Amino acid sequence: MSHAPRLLFVVEHPFSARDEVRFGIAYLRMHFDVEVLDAAGCGSSMYRHPSHTYEPPSWVRIADTVAGAVAQVSQSSPAVLVSNLGPSPLRTAVFATARSVGSVTVEFVLGCTPGDVRSERGLPARVRRKLQQAPSMVDLVRSLVARKVDRAHVSVVPDVRVVAGAAMRERHARLVGTVLPAHSLDWDVFLLASGMRRPAGTERPYALYLDQEMGFHPDYRVSRLRVPIRPRGFYCALNRYFRRLEDESGLEVVVAAHPRADRSRLARRLPGWRVSDRPTVEAVAGASLVLTHNSTAASFAAAWRRPLVVLADGDLLRSWEGPFTVALAESLGAPVDMIDGELAPTVPTRVDDARHAAYVRDYLTEMPDDRRPSWAIVAESLAALVPSPSAG
Repeated sequence: MSHAPRLLFVVEHPFSARDEVRFGIAYLRMHFDVEVLDAAGCGSSMYRHPSHTYEPPSWVRIADTVAGAVAQVSQSSPAVLVSNLGPSPLRTAVFATARSVGSVTVEFVLGCTPGDVRSERGLPARVRRKLQQAPSMVDLVRSLVARKVDRAHVSVVPDVRVVAGAAMRERHARLVGTVLPAHSLDWDVFLLASGMRRPAGTERPYALYLDQEMGFHPDYRVSRLRVPIRPRGFYCALNRYFRRLEDESGLEVVVAAHPRADRSRLARRLPGWRVSDRPTVEAVAGASLVLTHNSTAASFAAAWRRPLVVLADGDLLRSWEGPFTVALAESLGAPVDMIDGELAPTVPTRVDDARHAAYVRDYLTEMPDDRRPSWAIVAESLAALVPSPSAG
């Protein structure tokens, strides 16, 4: 009788029904005996959900301490350990234990933007980013100390890294022994939506604004990042820009709300603009123009071949967000409209197909004709690395 090899999936936040889907547990189960280690209680999680009500099934294990997580890994003795842990003592301890019991260690990077790849990596550039990002001198010192402490944890290299796009494959090929290509999670979303058809004549042509909770995003607080704009002036200018765009183009401005947006605050920031009730990927598909700052949802504009305009003001371009915003515009050949300027809004009607195709290849997938979900690809690739054991 043959038995599937064991795979332990370690997460640093409370595991949920949504995670069961987005981490492809069903696909992994086609090749492995899957267990999940929920290590949120170890203190490594940036995102806590105290009201979390998901009742974990029997194959989800819980660890509240690093020592407990290590004991769980040792007890499980998995053939494969998959991790989405950030740099931390937990990650270091889990990887060391997995290797001691003969596990293949795996990490995945299934979503990135041009700024993640193009950002300068020398010491002066890193120091400059830290100075731009830190809200105060106290935060700056704390960040530099944490970076020094985390350096040992970052240096723990996995055996395998799963990546999406040629740019990330080329970057990680220099860092790990085995790199497995897959789709980005945004490409998975696009594949699910790509069979739909926009109903003819049901809407006025519109420009879709990809809201990022700019100035209010929870990551600013969690990651101790300086807010890159002055919200009052920024949103006054943005609303003026929208009015001019509607007047001069005839397009209706529609807002695609950020998934974690506070809807009451959104209504105060962007009063009078219709908020789309469709998933963002579908709203982008129907748009005549897409407006963004540096949203990862710009991937959908590349995938659907929709014209894109990048919006900024002087504060945004001077901030730590500036290089990421510019990198996105350059990658897609998109114009940058300064919302605090006097020039008329740009309304492109065509796209640079070569640049959009290159964006898909570099940041979304190198396998655009493979319509399998990303985790189906990952599961098969990992199974090929770890032969199934057999028992008599």
